[in-house]
Amino acid sequence: MAACRLCRTGRSARCCCSGAAPIFHPQWALRAFMDFQIPQDLCDGYGYPQLTDQAKRKILGGNLLRLHGMDVAQTTAALGRRRA
Repeated sequence: MAACRLCRTGRSARCCCSGAAPIFHPQWALRAFMDFQIPQDLCDGYGYPQLTDQAKRKILGGNLLRLHGMDVAQTTAALGRRRA
């Protein structure tokens, strides 16, 4: 729920995702995060906003690229991967 609190205060631009990628492929965890929706009762009761796809993309890599002065489109093209 820490991510919810940060997003509620408009700080999704300050979140970065990390994981144990050297141990296992994180695709299942990334997909689960992209599919995640904050339950409506939390939105109504605590004022949490829904995590938008844009906020999720920032958390999963966009913010880290920005911190390193890298462009998302250029990095995606250099890696040869489609953008989700």
